[in-house]
Amino acid sequence: MNLQITTDGISLTKHASGWQNFEQNLKAFLPWSQIKGFDQFLIENQIEKKHISLINVEICHHLFLLIPMEYHSNLFKMAYLEKALGSKEIIGKEVHEQLCQKEEAHFVFLIDSEWKDFIAHHFPLAKIQYEHILANLIISHNRFLRTQLNIFLTHQKLAFVVCRKNGKLQIANLFMYQSHTELAFYIHSIKDAFDLIWSNDLLQIAGIDSQNTTLIESLVELKVPIHLP
Repeated sequence: MNLQITTDGISLTKHASGWQNFEQNLKAFLPWSQIKGFDQFLIENQIEKKHISLINVEICHHLFLLIPMEYHSNLFKMAYLEKALGSKEIIGKEVHEQLCQKEEAHFVFLIDSEWKDFIAHHFPLAKIQYEHILANLIISHNRFLRTQLNIFLTHQKLAFVVCRKNGKLQIANLFMYQSHTELAFYIHSIKDAFDLIWSNDLLQIAGIDSQNTTLIESLVELKVPIHLP
């Protein structure tokens, strides 16, 4: 079973990495405000706990750090996170990481202990694997040599952004925006900074808010080349 957890809630997805073709990949979504109905949520989606042996959980939040291999150390990892994110952010969190081999770096991220306890409580016999959306964005496209800009949007106005030029990673970042105009400006600033040329396959936008018609139409009006159906 594949889950995606954001500050919005929990999504059931068809594939382990839910960033691409999100509208086709999304099976169901349950906001945290309705989390007491999680068991009924599973039943409605024809999922029986006793049959679940493996769960892939993809985390979508801002608590991460990309550390080059030459600086990666279990001894100093927490110090790096505390310096980059702030000591308060580490409280009540557990550290996980993914290897970004092509970038020769470790993607280190924090997971709220309550989230992990919730999943473990509901699936005590299952093996649970945790990944981060941004690390998956980095890893899933590292074999391509073309230029690409991938953006994953959440309801909380967070844009996870990965930009590669001729296959080389340029940006792996999170942009917090307040308006559609700010998001459009950020996308255009990436294009200008790295001399990108708009093409049909350059920009891919996914995530729950990629289905926000008002947002997408605003981006198109602001000259972001998104191809609407």
